[in-house]
Amino acid sequence: MNAPLLADEADELLRLPPVVDADALPPGFEDILEVQVLAYRQKLALVGGERRRVLDPVWTLVPRDR
Repeated sequence: MNAPLLADEADELLRLPPVVDADALPPGFEDILEVQVLAYRQKLALVGGERRRVLDPVWTLVPRDR
């Protein structure tokens, strides 16, 4: 059943972590780069078989402070 979210459920947005495809980056990248989240945007996703509003990160890779 695809019922609309109640007000209480809408306040409890699940924040998704950034997903980095390590195979698309050079070896050792994790030693020199880190993920920086710029913002979050709301979207609908299936969580536990139910439609929920989640916060999807907008992110980039930046040089790691040494």
